[in-house]
Amino acid sequence: MPVINFKNFLQSSSSEDFWKSSKIFCFKGSAFCSLFFNKLFDSLESSQKLPYSKKSLLSDNLKNDYHSYLEQSILGNYNFYWLGNLSEQSKNTKLLNYISNYDGLHTIAFFVPSDFKNFKLSTSAVQIEIDSSINIEDAKKIIALFSPKMPDKKIAMLGKVFYGRNDIDIDSVCMLINYFELININALDDSYSYISKIFGAQPILSQLSNAFWTKNTKDFFNIWQKIESSYPEVFWVIFWSEQVWKAYHTILFLNQKNFVKAKQISYGLPFSFINKDFKNFRLTDLARLYENLYDIDFAIKKGSSFYSLDLFYLSYFKPISDKYSNCRI
Repeated sequence: MPVINFKNFLQSSSSEDFWKSSKIFCFKGSAFCSLFFNKLFDSLESSQKLPYSKKSLLSDNLKNDYHSYLEQSILGNYNFYWLGNLSEQSKNTKLLNYISNYDGLHTIAFFVPSDFKNFKLSTSAVQIEIDSSINIEDAKKIIALFSPKMPDKKIAMLGKVFYGRNDIDIDSVCMLINYFELININALDDSYSYISKIFGAQPILSQLSNAFWTKNTKDFFNIWQKIESSYPEVFWVIFWSEQVWKAYHTILFLNQKNFVKAKQISYGLPFSFINKDFKNFRLTDLARLYENLYDIDFAIKKGSSFYSLDLFYLSYFKPISDKYSNCRI
């Protein structure tokens, strides 16, 4: 069974031949990096590097009728199935034995923890060792894989972000790529001060997000008062735009009963949102929030954003009336 370390995987993953080399691709590591895997397979699918069309087969489908997916094809069309984190299936020994020795029509890929017990892979499988944290050179390889057209000036900022640190976890690097793609290169130098704080401030940002989506007004404004000045306005516009965009599409996919997509797109939102809080929001409400943030972004760029974020929060938490709650800021 071939075992590939993470560095070699990053070099090989952009090759079509690599993904044709086996029917089983097993990612193994100490932590499941959901953002990394989402970006990896989105990138491979868009660049048409996978041997077949990618489909996700997670949770309930794996528990029940996985044979109907993995043992059959329609009109001779095969699929590349992403099975996600198999630790969630640790008690389903029949399924795990089937997957570990899969020799069907399609290609499958999945993640298992390094300490996963009673799971012996077929000798024909490719095992990929995932590092939970990576250095700057591997981060550059990830950027080359996910965002090959990223300007050199943005890539150079990695050196500042990694300064004094030996490594950063993979999902944080992927999140950094998302921010780089959103920030105008002319504003890059001014953005460093808050980009560098992202890696040390995630817990409190998560608390702020949780208070926002649960509409806990007291907690939200207590946290907001403490960290508001730590970041410029443009950071908050980017942060909330991403949150609202994810919330909108999470609800959209849930309404379509596409639970796999909903789970994937909800990464970065509080767990309670996809579990229950999404029921408190309508798509039209979220679209309006996004439009408000777009207007705030435009105002900032024009130099006239007078207390716009404060008004955004106030109208969100306590609309004065239906008339004003429907107004764009």
